Amino acid sequence: MVRGLSIGVVVSMLIVSSGSRAAAGPPPIHRGADVRFTAGGTTKEATLTAEGLGVRVSKRVGPDTVKIRIEVANDAIDVDANAKGAVRLARRGKSVSLDMAVRDAKAIATARRLTEGSAALKSFGAMIATLESDERNAAKSMLTSWALVNAIRGDDQIAIGVARRFAAPRSVSMTPASFTAREEVPIVCWAEYASTITIYYYEYSQCLIDYAWIPGMAAVCSFEWLVKAELAWFWVIGCSGGVPV
Repeated sequence: MVRGLSIGVVVSMLIVSSGSRAAAGPPPIHRGADVRFTAGGTTKEATLTAEGLGVRVSKRVGPDTVKIRIEVANDAIDVDANAKGAVRLARRGKSVSLDMAVRDAKAIATARRLTEGSAALKSFGAMIATLESDERNAAKSMLTSWALVNAIRGDDQIAIGVARRFAAPRSVSMTPASFTAREEVPIVCWAEYASTITIYYYEYSQCLIDYAWIPGMAAVCSFEWLVKAELAWFWVIGCSGGVPV
C-alpha cells in the first residue's frame, strides 16, 4: 500500500464532541428547490436524508464509518465505507467488497456491473444536478456522497471536481439543529471545520501530484479524500448543533 487513510483530526473532533450530544426534540428539516433535507443524530452517529425527484438518499456517519443508502421505488444501492479503506457495495442481493487502499480493477469492474442500469443511481444523478449551485452544507454533503459512489465505480473525475469546489469554503450562517445539548458557538465550529477541510483538499492535491502517475492511485487518493470529507461534514453538525446553510 502506497498510502493509508489518515483521519486523526476528524476522529479526535468526533470524540471530543460525542459526549455532549443528546436527543432533544424532532430533527430539523430544511427545504429548497426540489430536494428536502432532514438532519439528525445520536451519541454514536450523525444522519442526513435527502428526498426529492423520486429518490431518497440517507447517510449515517460515525467516528470512522460512512453508510449510504440510495433508493427509489424498485431499486436500492447500499454503500458501507470506513476510514481503513474497506468498502462494501450492495444491490439486489449481490455485493462486492473492495479495498480502496489498493487498486483492484476486477472489483471495480464488478461494482460497475452491479450498478449498471440502476434507477436509483440515475435518480441520484438527477438530484445532484439540481444541487450543483446549492451552497447549503447538506447539499454539498450529497455531492460528496455522489462522488464517493462514483469513485467506487472507478470514476475519479467527479471527486476531483467536488474537491476543487470545496477548496476554499466561505463563511456561512447556521440554522439550529436540536440533537446536541452543548451550546457551542457555531462560528467556532465552522472555522475549525473550514480549516480542516481545506487542509484535506491540499493533501488530496499533493496525493495526486505524488501518486496519480501510478496506475490506479488516483482512485486511492480520491477515496481517502472523500471519506475524510464525509466525516468532516458531519463533525461540524455535531459540534455546532446546526446545519450550515
